[in-house]
Amino acid sequence: MEHKLKNALAAKKQTVDKSKKLAASLVAAANKQFKDDSFATVASAMQASDVKIFVPSSIKALDVLVSGSISKGFPTGRIVELFGQEDTGKTTLGCLLLRNVQRIGGVAVLIDTEYTLTSDRIATLGIDADSLIAVNESSVEDIFERIVFILRRVGDRAPCVILWDTVAATPTKTERSRKFDEYSIAAHAIAMSRGLRRIAKPLSESSTLLVLCNQLREGSIGNMYAPEREKYATIGGKALKFHSTIRLMLELKKKLTVTQGAASGKKIPFGHLINAVTVKNKQGVPYGTALLTLQTRGVPQFNDAMSTLKTLDAWGVAKVNSTGRLEVNGHKLSESSFVHKFDTDINFRDAASSLLESGYKKMFKDTPETEDDA
Repeated sequence: MEHKLKNALAAKKQTVDKSKKLAASLVAAANKQFKDDSFATVASAMQASDVKIFVPSSIKALDVLVSGSISKGFPTGRIVELFGQEDTGKTTLGCLLLRNVQRIGGVAVLIDTEYTLTSDRIATLGIDADSLIAVNESSVEDIFERIVFILRRVGDRAPCVILWDTVAATPTKTERSRKFDEYSIAAHAIAMSRGLRRIAKPLSESSTLLVLCNQLREGSIGNMYAPEREKYATIGGKALKFHSTIRLMLELKKKLTVTQGAASGKKIPFGHLINAVTVKNKQGVPYGTALLTLQTRGVPQFNDAMSTLKTLDAWGVAKVNSTGRLEVNGHKLSESSFVHKFDTDINFRDAASSLLESGYKKMFKDTPETEDDA
């Protein structure tokens, strides 16, 4: 039996070696014929487009959702589309990526076509305004020209995040040149499609993460029985859906309130519980979900501790019992105790983060055991 196994392995190796020689011969002959290096084996050709750097979001539950690891996050060399209804944290999340790329020594570029970001909000979110580059262009075509310039200039020498906020608010040159009562059929979608095709290759070879915030419009699907999220569509045509490595939808699950004063019992809104869904994800599991807590009083910010807590509960790693206490690894903690320990105890935070990774694997990656497997 052992002798037959050795012979089988040797025969397999000979077959693989023969295949490698044929492939190398074809590549050499083709490049000689066409006088360029357009042919290459995948092992060598795809190294240029491999993800070299990940940019964290500072929301551990979200980093695990999009990459499967708390040490990764959002991949450079790729396009990420953030979309959802208003007031769900799209701009806030994009700004966190700008801040974090600065913290790892990279370049942050902001293209704000909604003209709503203020210096106070930028400062509160921890972004260094002195090194934040603002691109003041107002048409889709001109913005893509600037993106191409940035990709060529930065290349893979340093990590870079470009935040375009938003695609939906950016007109085309045709729209800018016409009157309000003149329409251009599909001009926006055509401009987006051309621009995305042009940047696809240089972006994949760079260390730049292109984040495109987008809006939703109603009435795109006329089926009244369709699921709620399918009754809306993003702006910019279908090209963005195909070119994006990650499409992250942020949807409002419920509004969060706190009671002001035991006597009055008055409830005051302080934030939103956001359901983050990876509608498309080539770096991890598609249609994964995580629950994020967005604090909306003052400058909107995501709460990492609360987001971890809510996601652990949603993924079944930790359960909130009927008394409102969290049961995790045999320990019972109140919500406030969990948040305090998460914020102040690094060992507790690391343990909770590890639970996120194991919960993600159990929830989305493990294959359920069937009766035949048992």
